[in-house]
Amino acid sequence: MSERRDGWPTSTRPGVWVAFADRTLGGVGRSALSAGRLWKSIGAPVSFVPFLPIHSERRRLFEAVGSILTISELGDQSLPGLVHFHHGAFTPSVNGSFGELVATSMRPGHAPPALITKNVFAVRDRILDEWPGRRLVGLPGRWASAQYHLAAWPVRVPTAVVPNVQDAAFFREPTVRERDAARAKWNRGAGRLVVRVGSPIADKWSGAYLPLARRIAREDADALVLVGPPPEIAASVGALGRVNVVDHISDDDVLRELYWAADVVALDARRGETFGNVIVESLLCGTPVVYRARPFRDNTPWELRGLSGFIYAEDDRAWLASVLTHQTPPDDRTRETVVAMYGWDAVRSLYIEIAHRASGCESSVPEFRSASAAIGWRNTSMSMLRHNAMAAFIKARRNAAR
Repeated sequence: MSERRDGWPTSTRPGVWVAFADRTLGGVGRSALSAGRLWKSIGAPVSFVPFLPIHSERRRLFEAVGSILTISELGDQSLPGLVHFHHGAFTPSVNGSFGELVATSMRPGHAPPALITKNVFAVRDRILDEWPGRRLVGLPGRWASAQYHLAAWPVRVPTAVVPNVQDAAFFREPTVRERDAARAKWNRGAGRLVVRVGSPIADKWSGAYLPLARRIAREDADALVLVGPPPEIAASVGALGRVNVVDHISDDDVLRELYWAADVVALDARRGETFGNVIVESLLCGTPVVYRARPFRDNTPWELRGLSGFIYAEDDRAWLASVLTHQTPPDDRTRETVVAMYGWDAVRSLYIEIAHRASGCESSVPEFRSASAAIGWRNTSMSMLRHNAMAAFIKARRNAAR
């Protein structure tokens, strides 16, 4: 079969439905939006299928990429070539919407579309076994891939590492004038500016930000900006000097400006990171990052160890000390490495390969059937304590009760 190898395969139906469930400004919705842009760039008409209402501050961005369809409208649409489902935990609401998506895809006389998933948090996904067509599981990184193979064992579906695409043309180092303007706005005369950007979910933060804020307030030299902290952390640090709490930032121009102003981005999350968009964006902007490693939890930033400008702190004391002193910026090699791993061209090429696999053609999509081959036996053993079939079963039962 002859196929165009630089875009959408000619042998499959045009179109992609990008399905997701995220009413916030969090990573699932952002992942779905980026995927839509990538599919559109290789020639596939895109329709978004939100299981929950899209956040009002992000809806116009989705509309600029493709149409937005409700579940009830899908029956009136032609079937696409594939469905790209971005998901986190499987709650009863998500399960119900997915069931309707399955029913819509099973039409007499029509082959069902392929299902490509973006398993954002590497969770067990047995409910997806009811999909009637081809299926490929995408994980955001090598560590996440290992977790998935531990939690979903035995894995019977092909898997691939499909990272979050990063806009290296937008997230770039500032000019001297841009840096000065950003610091004038955010730094306000402090010595060093420490920044944390996140979502207001408790597990995506940690208790380490209170001692960090107290230290900065006591020494009265540096400054701390916390974007999107959960209410308990916002309340605990809000009265301290030198600390600025920002509810959220939905404008990427403002977010980039904050990276330009920062001397260091300090990331500590109890649950770790399955990818870490903030880390990659910061490094692309020339801002150092100190990450608190979580080898027993999500920990995909492990892949960035050894890069200039990135500190992989393995305990609380090392994390705090590095946040307060780390000044080595990312060098050219760091930027080149990050772009080669997560840049537009690299991830777009992977999407093309996935589209050809979905159409039944040969493909070179990298599979990670062995978790130990991805991150090594030591890391796998640590991760296995929390990510295993029994823990996944208990979590699924808990989600089912929500």
